[in-house]
Amino acid sequence: PLQKRVLGTFAFALRPEGVMVLGSSESLGEVSPRFEPLDPHLKIFRRLDGPRTFLPNAMVPVGRQAAAPISDQQQAIDAATRLLLDRVVPAAVMTNDKLELVRVFGNAERLLSLPSGAVSLALPALLPPSLQTVTTLAAHRALSIGSDTAMAVAADEHHVGLVRVQPFHAGRTNSRFLVVTYERGVPRPERVDAVSDEVTSQIADLQRELLFVRESLQATIEELETSNEELQATNEELLAANEELQSTNEELQSVNEELNTVNAEHQAKIRELTQVNTDLDNLFDATTVGTVFVDEDLRIRRFTRAVTQQFSVLERDVGRPIEHITHHFRDLRLVDDLRQVQSNLTALEREVSTLDGHRFLVSVSPYLTASRQVRGGVATFVDVTQLRDAQAHHAHLQGVLDSLPAQVVVIDQSGTIALVNRRWLQSAGEAGGVTFGARAGLGSNYLEACRSEPEVRAALEALLSGTREDFSHKYPCHGPTSQRWFLMHVGRLLDGSGAVITHVDVTAEHLLATGPRAASCETRRQELLAAGVCEVLHKPFDRDELGALVASALR
Repeated sequence: PLQKRVLGTFAFALRPEGVMVLGSSESLGEVSPRFEPLDPHLKIFRRLDGPRTFLPNAMVPVGRQAAAPISDQQQAIDAATRLLLDRVVPAAVMTNDKLELVRVFGNAERLLSLPSGAVSLALPALLPPSLQTVTTLAAHRALSIGSDTAMAVAADEHHVGLVRVQPFHAGRTNSRFLVVTYERGVPRPERVDAVSDEVTSQIADLQRELLFVRESLQATIEELETSNEELQATNEELLAANEELQSTNEELQSVNEELNTVNAEHQAKIRELTQVNTDLDNLFDATTVGTVFVDEDLRIRRFTRAVTQQFSVLERDVGRPIEHITHHFRDLRLVDDLRQVQSNLTALEREVSTLDGHRFLVSVSPYLTASRQVRGGVATFVDVTQLRDAQAHHAHLQGVLDSLPAQVVVIDQSGTIALVNRRWLQSAGEAGGVTFGARAGLGSNYLEACRSEPEVRAALEALLSGTREDFSHKYPCHGPTSQRWFLMHVGRLLDGSGAVITHVDVTAEHLLATGPRAASCETRRQELLAAGVCEVLHKPFDRDELGALVASALR
């Protein structure tokens, strides 16, 4: 009774669409028409829209007395009504469209029983086995056709047990309900459906199998729900992993772009290094300077082709110690020199000769990196044989020119002074006059010194251009206390690379030529000397030989 009162109060208190949650062993009872099950398994119900009325015997607050207590007469009337109902009204129950018990009428206690196990208000579960199948079939038929249905249960030849099911609608939601009436000892009607014991047994078996299937299905559903939850959790993990993979993929793409950039830079560097290496190879092949590169252990790293003329080295010798390679030098100390420059970081040079008499200038220096770290040594071999011969030839020519009494100047094609003798240098400091152009020294332009003599300069330019072979010019060169005359003679070198200019003092010859006496033999000798047939120590010196020496010196 207390539960009935509480549920009635809840039904009154809840607003429409309000939700009520019961315990696992509770049921709606008389308030079931006012609620719609949302989840019967979890006992969650929603209140339907309807009038807010208390059920009979509504709850009275605990600890208080009813405001208007029922009188003795009213209690007697209620008792009499129940007696008449029990005697006249057959046993009947009211259910919802799911066959869940809502209310009991009449003397139905003898038909209903509570089975062991979980409590349920499902009508078939509360009936005896003989009525379960018939009641279920009749209720389903009544719901499907929407009208009264009656089915008989065999008792004997003349009487049957009758099960009547009446469907009806009620409430604002137009919910469907059933009234099930059970009658005994009813004369067998002619047109009533009856279910034999065999059929009843088969239906009971089917119902048990259906119940088993439902339970199995429910278990499967629960397992599927559990699996679904696990799959959802797995899916969430996969989504998280996918996001991480996407993030990783973006990072990899960024790294890939950086690698592409670095790769492009490396490719550019490789192309530059290849070009530089090619340039070095061509330089090594084209240069005439023999060069050998060695590492810290004096093993050959690279060498130019020119060095193979003096060293017996081949391409396969790269990596071999330099001291294992034979050479054609007489007094070469290459190994000691390489070790010395690596230790003191100071380059050195020395001149050595070969077995066939050639002279080479050997330069040995340390091989340094950009950070000034020693990584080996470099040795170069330059053939200076021709240079030394030219220097010796030049010294011989300079001695010849210095021995001449005339002033001698050798100029190149552009007029620049390349050689002068001692007499030319002395004339610049002599008192009593300076000869024509004597202040022009080595490296100066002789044509500029002839600016005051346009005819002489024009003749020089014509000679240097190849239109003249030689010419002579006599000019005065007076000092403060003396008068002197010089004869300038210019002769073109045989190879056309310049000219030889001589200045001869012809003062005596000039005075004799302009005096009462004719020129003497001495005057003739001086003219011949000015013409290039010089006399050194009273010995004739051929002009062609002098020209060849001068041309060689200029080269």
